[in-house]
Amino acid sequence: MSVTEQTEAEKPQDMLLEGMLEVISEFFIANLAVEVRKGMNQNAKQGYNNGGTPPYGYRTEHLALGNQKTKAVWLLGPREEIDTVRFIFSQYFSGHHSQ
Repeated sequence: MSVTEQTEAEKPQDMLLEGMLEVISEFFIANLAVEVRKGMNQNAKQGYNNGGTPPYGYRTEHLALGNQKTKAVWLLGPREEIDTVRFIFSQYFSGHHSQ
C-alpha cells in the first residue's frame, strides 16, 4: 500500500494506516510552518525583505547573490516622497495635525 492509495478503513490495519498518514501529514505541515518562519526571521535579521509592498517613500531592489539567487531589500524612493513623509511626520510630531 502507498501514500497515494485510498484506504477503505474497513479493516483495522487500514484504519491504522489512515491515522498514521494523517498524523504524518499534520506533522509535515506544522514543521514546514516552523521552518518557513525561521527562514523569514533569518532574512529579516540580515536586512532582507520578506515580501509585500514597500511603504510609501521606499522601493524594492533585488540584489544578485550568485547561483541565480536574489534577495529583496527596501531602499529610499524618490526625493519627493521622502520629503512628503518627513513633512507629515514633522506636522504630527509638532502637533500641527488634524484629527
